[in-house]
Amino acid sequence: MKSLQDSLLVAALLACGAQHATAQDPTLAFELVEATAAVTTESQVGSATPSLRERYFPTPASGLTLAAGELTIESLLEQFSAVTGETVVWSMDTEALIRMTKLPLRGELQIAPEDVYSVVQDLLGASRFVISSLRREEPRILKVASLDSPARASIRGGALYLPFSDVSDFAQDSAMLFQAVVPMPHSNLREFENSLRQLVVDPNLTQLVPFRELHQVVITASGRRLAYFVEVLQAIDDGVRRRAEGEAQLRSTPSRTGFRNRYFPAPDAALTVGADVQSVAQLLEEFTAVTDEHVLWSLNTAALLQYPSNLGNGGDVRVAPDEVRSFVQSALVSNRFVMTTLRRKAPRLSFVVSLDSPARATIRQDALFVPQAEVRPFGADAATMITTVVSLEHVDSIGSALRHLVVDPNTLQIVPLDTTGQVIVTGLGFEAVRTVELLEALDMEHGLQSEARRAAEEAAKANEPAEAGDASEAE
Repeated sequence: MKSLQDSLLVAALLACGAQHATAQDPTLAFELVEATAAVTTESQVGSATPSLRERYFPTPASGLTLAAGELTIESLLEQFSAVTGETVVWSMDTEALIRMTKLPLRGELQIAPEDVYSVVQDLLGASRFVISSLRREEPRILKVASLDSPARASIRGGALYLPFSDVSDFAQDSAMLFQAVVPMPHSNLREFENSLRQLVVDPNLTQLVPFRELHQVVITASGRRLAYFVEVLQAIDDGVRRRAEGEAQLRSTPSRTGFRNRYFPAPDAALTVGADVQSVAQLLEEFTAVTDEHVLWSLNTAALLQYPSNLGNGGDVRVAPDEVRSFVQSALVSNRFVMTTLRRKAPRLSFVVSLDSPARATIRQDALFVPQAEVRPFGADAATMITTVVSLEHVDSIGSALRHLVVDPNTLQIVPLDTTGQVIVTGLGFEAVRTVELLEALDMEHGLQSEARRAAEEAAKANEPAEAGDASEAE
């Protein structure tokens, strides 16, 4: 019993440390939260009360192995059902799409039991399918619907409610919709509720409903997108609190690479791109071999990836391990492809989308949230969408002129929040970072100008009595 109490005490101390560290160093906070989770998990071994996620998605007895080749969604669901015991159903308007849709796997994909639900959802989501729960008690039933069928209009109706404290446990569930209430105690939602709605990419999948008087926002979205919005809204609310309490805002810092390394750890080996690599598809195969990251794409994109491409290789090019991802992303974006991250832990999954396909209109919904202080290193990620909340110190409202900075609204979105001195930036890494640097420069220059005007006004007031005395003596 004493061991359990000691573990819980350590977990509580770590949690307090993480809360304090968030304001000082988001990377340190990340490490403390992970340590807290590890201690808490250890203390719960043998506990008779499973977590909410375990009740929704009980870990199957065995994992799942998907063979290399063209994987049909029908086959994926059959194997998933056999392992989990879930009964999977779908409507007639989805049946044909389930049988026809194929996802190329360029290598065997081994999925551990605890990852079966989340990885299968990643594969479904990448193929434009979502699932909803009809029963979470035995016999458990899931329903699959296609975003390319009429069923997409009613998908949000099947969302499951999550307590706010459980949202992070469902962050890997990308194809099932949930609903949660997010508190924003320091924010006046009336001032920027319309701006928040601009963050919704697909209203069939996402809804934000601000309750202004209650300082809360009800969000309906996939588990992954819900966790993303929680991070965005908490960053906004913390920025509002900092400004109200006179605290300095956390500006971006080039040297802070720890957060990016968590998203994209460098491989152990360098990448050698030979002169025989003549297409983006071949380059991605080399990338997978070095990083052990499974890169997926749709059959519609496959033909574009096979198209001969000049990758600028006169001979063999050796890329250092810490430059592998940025090199590959530069090659992708120069050929009008972007790479979205589906999973950041093993088995790591990424999905490639062409900017010349209809999917370009929805790539923003796969953006990764990055705190402002950690955003600079992501400038190397030319083909990855990120979101950050830029909190300005000297500017209350940035105005509408920012829209003129956007060249392609699919790859860059700038959403000012009225009167809060904040701007939400979503874009490809290099575009987003450039925009953050520009906003910080505008803010700094405005602060200098304001200080100069204030000093001039104070000097003028100081001279007024002397000038008045000189005038009276002259009379």
